[in-house]
Amino acid sequence: DFNSYAVVKLQNVKSTTVAVKGNQPCWEQEFIFETNRIDNGMLLELWNKGVLWDKLLVFF
Repeated sequence: DFNSYAVVKLQNVKSTTVAVKGNQPCWEQEFIFETNRIDNGMLLELWNKGVLWDKLLVFF
């Protein structure tokens, strides 16, 4: 069973969701980022929370 969370990064700003248990997590959270550059990409990472360390599952 997973205990996963998402990390959203844009430029030098990083926001993290709360960890959600289960195989099909759903995060009902909104994030607001301000930027004046539309060519900067956004990075989305999905992590599994571990006892000693967290494991990166996938990134987009």
